[in-house]
Amino acid sequence: KWRGFFGRPIKPKVPFIETIAELQKAVREYNLKAPPNKQITNGPSYKKHYKEIPGAPSSPNQTYGEEWEKIGKWRGLFEKPPFIETISELQKAVREYNSKAPPEAQITSEPSYRKYYKNIPGAPSAPHAFYGEEWEKIGKWPGFFGRPIKPKVSFIETISELQKAVREYNSEAPPDKQITTQPSYQKHYKEIPGAHSNPNKFYGEEEWEKIGKWPGFLAGVRKSSCESVLER
Repeated sequence: KWRGFFGRPIKPKVPFIETIAELQKAVREYNLKAPPNKQITNGPSYKKHYKEIPGAPSSPNQTYGEEWEKIGKWRGLFEKPPFIETISELQKAVREYNSKAPPEAQITSEPSYRKYYKNIPGAPSAPHAFYGEEWEKIGKWPGFFGRPIKPKVSFIETISELQKAVREYNSEAPPDKQITTQPSYQKHYKEIPGAHSNPNKFYGEEEWEKIGKWPGFLAGVRKSSCESVLER
């Protein structure tokens, strides 16, 4: 183009650095030579000095896509690789760290992890993003710390089964916790595994209308309870 027309040297195009790991390495090498006021240690300083690194993209968040999310965005870019590869290895590293750390600096929760993870070489800042599906499989933060994961309970399928479950609950519950009205249902339904918070919506308008809405639902509970008493 014009530069070549006037005999000026043409700068060869430098391809973008292909991976985040290579970009991290390039940033570290740049920082070793750069004066303190020109080092790249965060997002703003990267934007200011990235042109000093051949092949460094101006917007790594766009260039690397999902991988950018996986390493924890800007924070992850400035962490020292290699990252701990698996969740089980990270859990082991956290246990080893906790065995040496004072109680107030131990990692036992999500907030404490975010506060102290840098004390563990290779620990990612955002494990939920870094490990992806595996993070979901272990039960997220509770599972990571070894806390029991509550199994999902499927909802009770029919209104008659829900009425039966309410009767069984009432037979064991003290009077002040029994379900005899809509407000008391809303207050105590969680005590019944699989009971839906809004049965009027869950079972559909037609089925709910058939039984007579809340009055009919609760009348069915009381009637069957009386029949059970008479049978005895």
